[in-house]
Amino acid sequence: MCIRERCTSCATGRSAVAGSTSCTDCWAGSFRIATTTGEESCAICSPGNYTDASNMDACKQCPLGYAQPENSSTFCFPCIPGTYQNQTGKASCKQCAENEKSKDASSTKCDTCGEGEKSDLGSAKCTKCDAGEAGTPCQACKAGMYRDAAMDADN
Repeated sequence: MCIRERCTSCATGRSAVAGSTSCTDCWAGSFRIATTTGEESCAICSPGNYTDASNMDACKQCPLGYAQPENSSTFCFPCIPGTYQNQTGKASCKQCAENEKSKDASSTKCDTCGEGEKSDLGSAKCTKCDAGEAGTPCQACKAGMYRDAAMDADN
């Protein structure tokens, strides 16, 4: 009978915590790192990053138009209409400013509303100026001027 008196190192891409009786894979959402003793261990991906397979050497950054707010993720969320992300590796999407819109998912920028239109913060669409407003962006008509709902709002 052979008795093993030493612990065995885990194979590349696998890890074990102190006192373990077996090795485990670095699952999706985590990646392999070398410890200060030269052994490999698993670490979790931080927000804005992900891994979509086991035993990866590093996390991937969320691409443009996507974000991930959680640790240990296996994917990134597309920015919803009214939001955008123009940088990689981010935890959240940015809201479009007033008088801007993004109508598609996974937008990387917002578009300015057209003449005679306006939008609220984080909007997916622009609407026509209200009666009594005109211009770009919509502004109240000056004293002595008017605009009713049936008139063009681009002047």
